[in-house]
Amino acid sequence: MPKHPQETAIVAYSGGKDSTATLLWALEQYQKVIPIFCDTKAEWPETYDYLNYVEKALNLPIVRLQSKRFSYGLPEYIRKYHFWPSIIQRACTTELKKMPLKAYLKNQDGYDLLFGQRAEESFYRSKLPEREGNLLRPILRWSKKEVLAYIAEHSLKLNPVYQFVERANCCVCPMGKPSAIREYSRRYPYDFQEWVILEKASGKTWRENMSLLQAAQLEQGSLFDMQEYSECLLDGLCDFGEGVEADIHHYEGKDA
Repeated sequence: MPKHPQETAIVAYSGGKDSTATLLWALEQYQKVIPIFCDTKAEWPETYDYLNYVEKALNLPIVRLQSKRFSYGLPEYIRKYHFWPSIIQRACTTELKKMPLKAYLKNQDGYDLLFGQRAEESFYRSKLPEREGNLLRPILRWSKKEVLAYIAEHSLKLNPVYQFVERANCCVCPMGKPSAIREYSRRYPYDFQEWVILEKASGKTWRENMSLLQAAQLEQGSLFDMQEYSECLLDGLCDFGEGVEADIHHYEGKDA
C-alpha cells in the first residue's frame, strides 16, 4: 500500500451500480476512500435510503454535498430561473453537482478522483481514457455483467430503484426514459404533481414537445420509450456532465 500514487481516493458517488462498483474497487486499492454524493434534491427516495444502507454496510461515511446558492436543489433552481434541464442546458449538473464538488476539492490535497463511467454505455464514453492526471475511471472497460457480479461478490445489495427503472438518475431527468416518469408518477403521485406544477411554472417541458404528464401516459414499448431513443440522450449528464470530468481533474484543490 498504496497501490496508486495517491493514498486517498475521492469517489464521485451517485448510488448507481457503476459508482457502487467503483467505490468497492477503491476500498481495495486505497488506504483512504471518500465517497462524495452531490444532492440535487431530485433523487428517487430509494436512492436516499440506499445511501444510508451503503454507509452501514461498508462502515464508511458518505460526504453529502449540495449547492450553497440553492439549498433546495433543482426545484429551487427551476422556480428562480424558469429553467428545465435539457440536453443542451445542463445547469442542473453545473450548479448542483460540479460546483459543490469543485468547492470540496479545493480543500483536499493528495488524492485521486474516481468516476464510475463505462465505455459500453455510449460512444462518448468509449473514447475516454482510463486516466487523466489524477482522475481515474477504473471500471471503464467493464461490462454491465462484470459490474453486477463484482457488487454481488462483495455481498452488497443494489439500489432498489433498479427493480423498476434501468438507471438511478434523478427522478425527473429528461435523459431517462418516459417509462421512468410513468413509474415515478405511479409510485409517488403527490410528489409527481409537485414536479408537474414546477414544469408549468418554468414555461418549459420535460423534453421538447413532451411534458411530464405526456411522458407518464405513454404506453410502454412505444417509439419514445425504446432503448435506442433513450441511450442517445445519456452521455454524461448524470455523472457531472460531458466534459466536466476533464475539467475537474485539473483543479487538484487549487482553483478558485
